[in-house]
Amino acid sequence: PIVQETRRWDPEAMETASMRSKENAHDYRYFPEPDLVPVELDDATIEAWRKLLPEMPEKRRARMIEEYGIAEYDAEVLSQHKANADYFESACSAFKVESKSGVEVEGRTFDKKLCKLLCNLFMGDVMALMNASGKAIGECAMKPEELASLVKLSASGTINGPTLKELLPEIFEKGGDPEKI
Repeated sequence: PIVQETRRWDPEAMETASMRSKENAHDYRYFPEPDLVPVELDDATIEAWRKLLPEMPEKRRARMIEEYGIAEYDAEVLSQHKANADYFESACSAFKVESKSGVEVEGRTFDKKLCKLLCNLFMGDVMALMNASGKAIGECAMKPEELASLVKLSASGTINGPTLKELLPEIFEKGGDPEKI
């Protein structure tokens, strides 16, 4: 049975110990605060506040898997830190697929091949650079559009893998347009 009691922590013994027991919940003196008026909010206010909340991580992971075609593990790692996920999604925005009329192609809004290449580069080399430098993604000089441009250059065959690996640390530290560099 659960015993209603007040316990204390003994740091030397590294355990809790009972201080006193309570006969019932009334001993805890739970009662409404008489000076606080009840708060009643209308549905419109609640809905407006709900829209201001950030996307929940589990929903973001599912959306990233669906929209960008990345693996579940990759979405999990990327979404562990909001800044990393925001950066990745900002870079992926360069890979939007549009029809000739400028309208998004139904069911396929991003070039999933490029998003996967970006994900692999981010999860491997960019995170390694972050660990080596001790910088978070927001502290490096490389902008999301610069990383996306680097991926496009690699995917188009303009640069090869070794050249990409050579350019990445320089852009990470100093920033700049990969095409010009």
